[in-house]
Amino acid sequence: MVRKFFALVFALLILASFVFMGFRIAAKPAYSEHELKKCQVMAVSAVDIIAQKLEDSPLFLTKFGSSKIILTADHKKMPDNLVVKLEITDYGKYASVSSKVNSGWNSRSPKEYICTAKIYNDNGKNRIVYDAVECENIAVSIIQTDFNEKKNTIEFVLPDENKKMPEAMSALVVWSVKENLAALKYNKNN
Repeated sequence: MVRKFFALVFALLILASFVFMGFRIAAKPAYSEHELKKCQVMAVSAVDIIAQKLEDSPLFLTKFGSSKIILTADHKKMPDNLVVKLEITDYGKYASVSSKVNSGWNSRSPKEYICTAKIYNDNGKNRIVYDAVECENIAVSIIQTDFNEKKNTIEFVLPDENKKMPEAMSALVVWSVKENLAALKYNKNN
């Protein structure tokens, strides 16, 4: 009797594991799509962060002593272990930005998205010109999304963490519960 009971429990556990694996396989396309969307929103919002920082501090890029700067966000404070890397090149009349976001190392379906843009200063107001229409469409969707919950503040740092930033730059990580997405918002209180 006891053997039959344990055999039944074992059979139910095996059946449950097959159901669980089937669910994971069936849900993977939606999961992969959402992972990519998270990367897209974060990459485009990071470009906006740079534009706002350059508007508030027009000499920000000159403080680094190089025309090409690489900044990274503190991934330990990012939701879902997203990794954000910004490459900014100062061309004088405009700045070129490449924002690259990778989904976390623990993702079932790791994704990556790169958004490139040029930031022009028009009489003290920055204008972003995205290199791809897709980035512009994502920027519009970010504006239309209700990011109503503040998660935390992240600092942007140089890739060599031993080097000090000549001027602080931080962002607020905001969350949309409805969309289950996070984005970056400029933090004026650097």
